[in-house]
Amino acid sequence: MLGYELTSRINTRNSYRGHYIIGNLINQGGFGAVYRGVDTSEKNRPCAIKETYDVTPAARRQALMEASVLFTVRSPHLPEVYDALEANGRFYLIMQLIEGRICYSCYVRVRLVAVLVSRSLVS
Repeated sequence: MLGYELTSRINTRNSYRGHYIIGNLINQGGFGAVYRGVDTSEKNRPCAIKETYDVTPAARRQALMEASVLFTVRSPHLPEVYDALEANGRFYLIMQLIEGRICYSCYVRVRLVAVLVSRSLVS
């Protein structure tokens, strides 16, 4: 067991700091979850709200380091980070929402095609 709860404690449809409205879950994994959100202080700008499950001091340092790097780096290959905050004993990054498919689903699709092609070549 990892020593921390793997289910999210974030309340969807609530707001944090008075202007982040948390919407539906986009995806989750062993380290956290990402929610669709809206920043009402920025003309209802869509955003991604990344919640970190692990609340240990080491995980907090890691999250703060990630936030500080992403705050300073500007690249078309990385999401822009708008804010970082702690609430409900968890750490949150408020980031640019990038629409698209989840990388894992692309990987599964490529592997499936590869299997089907290899089977057709054998038969």
